Amino acid sequence: MSFMQLPKFVNIIPVKDKKPLVSWKEFTEREQTAIEKQRVIDLGHNLGIVTGRISKILVLDDDGGLDVKTHQVPKTWTAKTPRGGTHYYFKWVSELDNKITTKVEVLPKVDTRGDGGYVVFYGFERPYFTTPLANPPQWLVNLLPNKQEEQSTGNAIVKLEEAEEGNRNERLFKAASSLRARGLKTEEIYTVLKPKAEELNYPDDELKTLCESAGRYKPRGLEPTNGLSIEEFLKDTEKVEWIVPGIVAKKSIGFVAGLPETGKTWMLMDLAIEVAKPLKGVEQRLWLNKIPVEHGKVLFIDQERFKGETQRRFRSVLSAKALDGKMLKSELFIRCGTSTRLDLQHSYDAFHKEISEIRPDLVIVDSFATFHTREENNRKDIQEVLERVKQIRTEFGCTFLFIHHENKYAFNKDGDQEPSISQMAGSIAIPAACETVLTVRKQDAESSMVYHTKSTLSSTVPPFLIKVTDENEEKTKIRVEAF
Repeated sequence: MSFMQLPKFVNIIPVKDKKPLVSWKEFTEREQTAIEKQRVIDLGHNLGIVTGRISKILVLDDDGGLDVKTHQVPKTWTAKTPRGGTHYYFKWVSELDNKITTKVEVLPKVDTRGDGGYVVFYGFERPYFTTPLANPPQWLVNLLPNKQEEQSTGNAIVKLEEAEEGNRNERLFKAASSLRARGLKTEEIYTVLKPKAEELNYPDDELKTLCESAGRYKPRGLEPTNGLSIEEFLKDTEKVEWIVPGIVAKKSIGFVAGLPETGKTWMLMDLAIEVAKPLKGVEQRLWLNKIPVEHGKVLFIDQERFKGETQRRFRSVLSAKALDGKMLKSELFIRCGTSTRLDLQHSYDAFHKEISEIRPDLVIVDSFATFHTREENNRKDIQEVLERVKQIRTEFGCTFLFIHHENKYAFNKDGDQEPSISQMAGSIAIPAACETVLTVRKQDAESSMVYHTKSTLSSTVPPFLIKVTDENEEKTKIRVEAF
């Protein structure tokens, strides 16, 4: 057999008795090279065609159940199977991306092979280049279940009907792990398994614990992937999206560094409120009453202060903006009085659960030093902490902003020299791991200068002045503004 009998864009694998002779998962995720394809052919075994998006192919496998009068099939590539059936090949269209396309019995004795599947190649009835590859008929697309439907019912994912009293915990955990591997969140896993758990008289509190345990694992898609050629890598440009245009990007990690009493917490409280607040009429979301921001859900974690002080601060900033906490109740979440230590497994698990339940777009932490137990000057230790931040950032697509402190060199002012990331406390691994750094320096009793000292996603913005102003003697209205 040669390439002439096969379209160049399909991935192929060697098969015997319909079973692959090699590990082939990687070929569902990346295109084969011409050399790799020739090696498969040179082995001299039967061939399988990998189906789905990677090969741009959906195959309808008819073992004699298809009534072509009721379900018409357009002219396309076809192959006869040894048992008298027919493989109909169709072009992969975008509508299939959200469908379950492999091993789906759409009709009796009729199923499909798409993402994650393959078919044995029996040779086309006519050379493939003499017949256009047709789009799948709409009736077939309509018969394919939606991925969300599969997630909500659990069909074709878990089979627990045979579960017995003695092994129900093991079976439910395996099912939960399978659902997690397919990308379901903890609460979605619980929803899918709850009906079956009730049939098995499985305690609800134990089911929740089981689902939370399974939810700690990475879903598929977060594992390291194979390297791509430069052409493939640059094919689809991933655009940078912003929470604060030009300063804080979505899915990024940033630090706001400075010495004590420079207004760092005040400016990030103001940011949390502006990002989360609803709009009325033609008003804008303006951070520091000057800088436009995008809307999102926010989690603000204060591990520096007791609850009463954090409450006072947020009430005073809200009051100056004429806002009520009820207006932001579903968009702004605040935690204080507890401590997350990201390097401790039980604490990481609890934080992971919190993020999975709230699903914030922006997480603000005051401060980074309280968020772990490691030695900040130890590069290896800090890299491990930041790696955990990156894992959560990647899994949930959220942005992290940490308040951080500066080292002793920040006290040594040299004229009007602007600060740099080298003056941040701890290992250089801290600023090296992030996309943006803002450094805040005290000017006088009420104001500080903010410097954009690092930006990997855009040009840095010019320095700007911020002021924290008490609007009354009781300090119940506090305005935070930029100039």
